[in-house]
Amino acid sequence: MEAIANTFVGIDGGGTKTVAVLATADGRIVATARGGSGNPTSLGAARFEATLRALLAELLADRPPSTVRHATLGLAGVGDPSVRAHVRDVCVRAGLADVTVITDAELHHDAAHGDAPGIVLAVGTGSVATGRGVGGSLVVCGGWGYLLGDDGSGYAIGRAAIRAALDAHERGAAPDALVSALLAHYDASAAPELIATVHAAPCPQARVAEAATIVAACAAAGEATARALVDAAARDLVTLARRAIDRAELVRPVPTVLVGGLLEPGGPLATAFDRAAHDAGLALERRDLRRTTLGAAIARAVASTDLTPDPSAQERIDAIDLP
Repeated sequence: MEAIANTFVGIDGGGTKTVAVLATADGRIVATARGGSGNPTSLGAARFEATLRALLAELLADRPPSTVRHATLGLAGVGDPSVRAHVRDVCVRAGLADVTVITDAELHHDAAHGDAPGIVLAVGTGSVATGRGVGGSLVVCGGWGYLLGDDGSGYAIGRAAIRAALDAHERGAAPDALVSALLAHYDASAAPELIATVHAAPCPQARVAEAATIVAACAAAGEATARALVDAAARDLVTLARRAIDRAELVRPVPTVLVGGLLEPGGPLATAFDRAAHDAGLALERRDLRRTTLGAAIARAVASTDLTPDPSAQERIDAIDLP
């Protein structure tokens, strides 16, 4: 296999999935890889190292790690400096000499606004909002993880739905449309079986977050409990967005990028979030990402060297994504 010098690694790792790309300085994709959760805090040190090593092995195949000039990793759960240091140590042990580790929230904000003012609301398994004012530093709101926060997230919606199913069972209520849909999804005959299903999962928060799409579908069909759960999540996300706006001291209307399948146009939370933002008087100017998150990671990696991509190469870098 061809060993290309001056390649760069970009990784975007969230609570459920991690994607990686190996690319050249002119934006040519050499290889891609996919993995599960990229959150070292929730996985623990040993599981995270095994996960990252497996991802890098898939990405590099038999290419020498020494051909990688720089790697940029944007990961959930690396807000603590000691955790970032551990991630760098894992990369070094895997043969990557030069590594930058940032939070996935910072990576998403870079992809959305660069250094320009605005906020990013990223919602998937977890939830986090970032904001930057004119000439200001980046502020981060939320992103506390499923044990302490993640209000409005896929995990929060799923947890509330499963709790509602368990509560209904204990009250002796017959399964409604939402409960029936949850039982079918998790291949359970009764709500108490959901307890073992969740706790036995390798990544419990991701398993719980699966229920968010079930809730959204039931809400769209008019099921009352599901609609209440979706509306509550939307209000929580508006609160999170407002906090980022206020802390960054942004002037309305606020340039806003929404990240994650739950909030994308037509996504499970899109309509409810727009309605909640309007009701709260939140003036948001919706924008698209300036570049992909993997493109932002590769751009950071290239920028850490003495190489300067020409405009056409920069366009290719900005568009880097997995097929």
